[in-house]
Amino acid sequence: MNKEAIDLILGQNPQLKDKRQAFEALKPGTYCWHRSWGVGCIQEEDEANGRVVIKFESQDEPRSMDVVFFVQKLEVIPETHILVEARKHPELIKDLCKHNPCELAVRVFKGMPNHSASGLELENILSHVLSQTLSEAQFKHWWGLLQKAMVKDPRICTPKRKTDPYQLREEPVLLEQEILEDFYLTRRPLEKIALGAKLYQLADSIDAIRNDLPQVLEELTRAIQSAKQLTQAQRLEGCWVRNNLARYLHENVEELMPTSQSIIRESENLSALAEDLPHTYYPRFLDLLTRTYTDPNEWKHIILGLLKHSNSRLTAECVNFLMERDCRDLLKNALHKWLQEQSLRSSVLIWIIRHRNHPNYKDLLSGLMGVRLLNCIFQAIDSDALNVAPGRRIALVEEVNNDATLIADLLKDTSLVLAGDLARSLLMNQGFDTLKKRSLMARFIRIFPELQRLIDTKDSSTEERLLVSQASLDAAKQEYLSLINEKIPANKAAIAAARELGDLSENSEYKMARQDQSVLLARKSMLEKALNHAQVINFGEVSTEKVNVGTKVTLQDDKGKDTVYVILGAWDGDPKKNILSYQTPLAKEMLGKTVGESVHVPDGQTLKIVSISRWDK
Repeated sequence: MNKEAIDLILGQNPQLKDKRQAFEALKPGTYCWHRSWGVGCIQEEDEANGRVVIKFESQDEPRSMDVVFFVQKLEVIPETHILVEARKHPELIKDLCKHNPCELAVRVFKGMPNHSASGLELENILSHVLSQTLSEAQFKHWWGLLQKAMVKDPRICTPKRKTDPYQLREEPVLLEQEILEDFYLTRRPLEKIALGAKLYQLADSIDAIRNDLPQVLEELTRAIQSAKQLTQAQRLEGCWVRNNLARYLHENVEELMPTSQSIIRESENLSALAEDLPHTYYPRFLDLLTRTYTDPNEWKHIILGLLKHSNSRLTAECVNFLMERDCRDLLKNALHKWLQEQSLRSSVLIWIIRHRNHPNYKDLLSGLMGVRLLNCIFQAIDSDALNVAPGRRIALVEEVNNDATLIADLLKDTSLVLAGDLARSLLMNQGFDTLKKRSLMARFIRIFPELQRLIDTKDSSTEERLLVSQASLDAAKQEYLSLINEKIPANKAAIAAARELGDLSENSEYKMARQDQSVLLARKSMLEKALNHAQVINFGEVSTEKVNVGTKVTLQDDKGKDTVYVILGAWDGDPKKNILSYQTPLAKEMLGKTVGESVHVPDGQTLKIVSISRWDK
């Protein structure tokens, strides 16, 4: 725009006096940026009407815009900015994109204040720079590669935290030297181990830190030996990181203390150690066990124990490790034994489900397929439901629900009676929601149409849900876990021990143990049914317009004496504190009534409700 036109606008809009340079830049060929519309280029200038015509790359038609609106809402892109360069020299940008992506990032930083940008800013600018070169999917892949490349570029300081920006350095610094500096400065053993792992990942340029390796190894060893806050898994990982680096000095790593084998021998719980290890270390961990426990029978027994209690990734590693070492028969016998004991856990069950038809494992798993396995699956899901937080996904439930042929495969050649028992177990299982139960029951009914009656019976039931507090639900779950994990197994052991004492007809210990078993199993059955119908209620959200579960009610007799009752969940009653379960007769008499209504109490009195408030702990 010319000076006269700018002076006229600024005279009418004195608040824009600091925008003179922006007005001066308004001429055809100038590039601009809008937060929503992206990059645009001025095509025409209409000084008489104070408007400019802009063609935005994101829009099909040019847009006429008031110049005052322009300088308030848009930014003029300098001629030297990479966005302009990308429009004027697209072949150069395309070549950098392919062969030197970090140079593109450097050019972005040079055009930014303080030569820095957040990851989101950098990604956003580069997506517009390359919008005519890469598709959206291609850019996403390219951006991931660029992030990895920038870590190794000595010109760019990458953020250590997500909230930190990328920064263009005044002087290039090798990544190895930057990591070394952080390594020497930190006093946290776990961070030292992580930084040591980064140094090893840069092994192609190890010469840059070769002179520092002795001190690095010494500090890593000290961290592994003396840090009390490290877990055994973290110490083992630190040992491996140190050994990886030590090999560049031709060290005999088996002589460096502590050794990886010594950490294994010190560990009381190898399953817990394995769970804490990054999954990339699993093959190395299993191999270490064979070198620590040189007796084949010993390491095979240990790895089978790990498999039995493994998570999903470790499960596959243990199976393949044993198969590769000709332990197929040993593995097969163990799986059959665990099936007979009904002690197969979720991760192993998921692996069996997924691999039952795989050519490499079909012979291994064929003898497991049947109703016993399905019963084991339902038991594992029931147990998992008691151990996960409310609303959390249960992996085995999803696996069973998503496998369209599993139920048919496991019910093949079974009887209606056994199928009916399993169907009832499914309907009572608290790990499945209603929709999943219906879906799985449909698969049962497809094979055994007679089981439709179970659905009809259940649908016609008038059994109510149990309203409970979260605290009482947690207590019931804890009691159930104590029953199935401690008391019932202990009772089985007591029965077995008493049976060994001889003549059962005169064996009082055996009779007492069997009586205890009846009580424990009855309690287990009752808890299973109750937990299956339990529904947590949030007492903090109940209405106080009338008496509800979760309200505090004040009753007044004809002499003006007040008595306060609290009505809570089915398992929350405490008569000594006037806390009533909503299932008690007095609570039922009060529920649904409002202030002013009468309540008939069991002793024959008639009391009046004088206030209703929300119960507060």
